[in-house]
Amino acid sequence: GVAAVDRLLEAAGLLTDACSAHPREDARDRQNTVAWSWRQRLVGEPAIEVALHNLPMAHASDDEEATAAPAEPVTSTLHGVAFAPHDMALSRARALFVASPTRVDILPFILGIRGPAQC
Repeated sequence: GVAAVDRLLEAAGLLTDACSAHPREDARDRQNTVAWSWRQRLVGEPAIEVALHNLPMAHASDDEEATAAPAEPVTSTLHGVAFAPHDMALSRARALFVASPTRVDILPFILGIRGPAQC
């Protein structure tokens, strides 16, 4: 299935997550940075898979040492979303992604059959 194809492409280094350029501070203590990455599904209904990464002590000075290991990412799927959100908001308990109501058929673009505006 699709998961097997994903694993094959990942193993070959051809499928990776994109990282957002807009990390946020953890709302609890402002000591950690929360970055997020995303991956678009290539087949099936549109969806963006997102992962939140908590980076402990990202603001540590040269005198401080980041001793805590990053926690496992928190993952979720934005169903019906064709393009990755540009940014997100972060509260103590939630991450809010604003998604554009757009649909795209990415496979013809990947195969070189159509241009991006035609998909």
